[in-house]
Amino acid sequence: MFLRWWKERSTTNLVGLDIGPESIKILKINVNEHPYLVENYIIAPLPPGCVDKDQITEFSVVADTLKNIYEKEEIHSKSVAFAIPRSATIIKNIVINNQLTSEEVEARVWMEANRYFPDLVGDIYLDFIKLAPSLKDPNQTVVILIACRKDQIKPYLEVSKLAGLTLKVVDVNSYALERALGEMGCTQSGPNSTCALLNLDRNLSTLVVAQNRNLLYAHDETFDGQRLITQTKEYLKNVKDVADDEVAYFVLLKEMLSPHLRHAMHIFFSSATNMSISQLFISGDCAIVVPNLAAFIEQEIGIKTTLANPFDGWAIAKNIDAEVLKQNAPGLVLCWGLALTELEQLKKNHLKIGNN
Repeated sequence: MFLRWWKERSTTNLVGLDIGPESIKILKINVNEHPYLVENYIIAPLPPGCVDKDQITEFSVVADTLKNIYEKEEIHSKSVAFAIPRSATIIKNIVINNQLTSEEVEARVWMEANRYFPDLVGDIYLDFIKLAPSLKDPNQTVVILIACRKDQIKPYLEVSKLAGLTLKVVDVNSYALERALGEMGCTQSGPNSTCALLNLDRNLSTLVVAQNRNLLYAHDETFDGQRLITQTKEYLKNVKDVADDEVAYFVLLKEMLSPHLRHAMHIFFSSATNMSISQLFISGDCAIVVPNLAAFIEQEIGIKTTLANPFDGWAIAKNIDAEVLKQNAPGLVLCWGLALTELEQLKKNHLKIGNN
């Protein structure tokens, strides 16, 4: 098997799948409807120990959970899309001659792969796609090369097989989040403004910055979101409403979250000295559990900050409680970006599992 870019027309049956330490998230949308229709979404708990820091350890338990979800919710599509962290990949841009054939491009890519990581070529999935003409030479084209170790993909292939599903797309988390950010856009700052999405999950923080649906920046960092969630829940046991004691609550968040926020923003602005962010969206598990998170982050970094709600303006199936969906929306952004893969099939942001 190998990874390759998905150029074929999809069947609009792709299911976004996110397997985390505490739960499985599933999202199915129908992009043939206008507005788009949310057909199914599920957040189902996993038994403790099935996933350790985003690594599946109990294949059969996770697969059985997926089977049960599919049967209970009567989801008919077996094609799923999954994302791996950007930090688990190697991403390089190379420049090639415009006149090369597809076969010659592929040969060039493998030659570059051997040059970049000669000791790993036998143990990786590799893929590529042409991006755009080079700004320096119109006769040259920029090609993005993405590689990841096979052992990063193998657990999800195994779980999909045990669950009777087909893993169609392996995406990079930052690309899926970028796709979601592009659909949400900046609501008030205009089409050319620079927007960002900060995804705070239990083990990982991902910041993506985009303009006009073009990814400008993406960075993963280890993040103890589980500690933030646990301490927030402990605090809420003794407080009826954080609004009654917002100052003390923000002191708690400041202790747990501010150093990470400062570090993430420092890294971004150090690499993009002439860039500013007009609007920041917050997503991930922490965005569901931690009250007033957007208000706190806006206060800390001075950037307009909003909880992500990708389903605003969408149609929702009659069997879905719209209010509950809104509450869970920030935690479904990654699944949403994955489920939208078929709308981006001619762009750079997704990979397909295929047979060699």
